[in-house]
Amino acid sequence: MTRSNDSLFVRRTGFSLLELLVVVSIIVGVLGLSSLGLKGLNRDRQGALAELRGVLETARATAMAQDTDVYVAFATNEVPDSEHRYRRYALFLPDPAQSPAAPSAANIFQRQIVGISEWYALPDGLLLAFGTEVDGGAQGLATIVEAPTEFQREFSYEGATVKMPFFLFNARGMMEIPPVFGERYHRIGVVEAAYQEGSSTFGGVPNRIHLGWQQSGNSKVPRASCLGIDAGTGLPMLLVN
Repeated sequence: MTRSNDSLFVRRTGFSLLELLVVVSIIVGVLGLSSLGLKGLNRDRQGALAELRGVLETARATAMAQDTDVYVAFATNEVPDSEHRYRRYALFLPDPAQSPAAPSAANIFQRQIVGISEWYALPDGLLLAFGTEVDGGAQGLATIVEAPTEFQREFSYEGATVKMPFFLFNARGMMEIPPVFGERYHRIGVVEAAYQEGSSTFGGVPNRIHLGWQQSGNSKVPRASCLGIDAGTGLPMLLVN
């Protein structure tokens, strides 16, 4: 007995469950890859800011617990390794082996200090922000990386001695350096950018290539977030997201 061709080949009118699952997984994968480039850095920025906030809170708590000053130093373009310029920060306190001196502005800047933490680093693609990067310069925000030279001091950095801006928490948990003139908050920011010698894509900020932008009013500024540290309490909080 023979069978007709119609009985040999059955026409399919839809997809099997397995095929539908494969198609859905491919679509989800493609969407995930496309969103990674758009949102991945933003997630890294928020995580980096959270870690930075945790380190500042640790510095404040350590200062009060040990009844001493704690410095938080921030690497700028003065550090010898260009890969970590504007990316690293570490904690220091006065050398306990040194004889204590009466508190004064001079010994805050000149006394011997020792490191009490590793040099933390922001993730690749993130840098410490200048104020103009945080808000496009519209509000005139300034951050720690713009601290004037009189509010910088020398720190030990991988065998070198480098002058850096710093925050100083005193034994009462207050932020003592740098002082805030007529403002409540000290500021530290994180921006989506890369450091490259001799290149700039944003006016007023040297040697930086920005990886993403956001709209702020009528101007386009890099994607950045900023912490403010209350001068009176020493507690950090999110100022600009």
